[in-house]
Amino acid sequence: MKGPFYAQDSRIQAWVQAGIRDPDLREAYERARTDHSGMLTAGIMDKYVFEVMREAA
Repeated sequence: MKGPFYAQDSRIQAWVQAGIRDPDLREAYERARTDHSGMLTAGIMDKYVFEVMREAA
């Protein structure tokens, strides 16, 4: 992913604790790229990550 992503970010830590997997993260990234034209940040990705994880559950 491109953008400022930091492992210490509480959103990214929440993704890891929720069990994000690589395929889910890729799907979230693709959705975010389709919907968002600017730089992707953890704050923007957060919505897409949990949307994809909710659907995968």
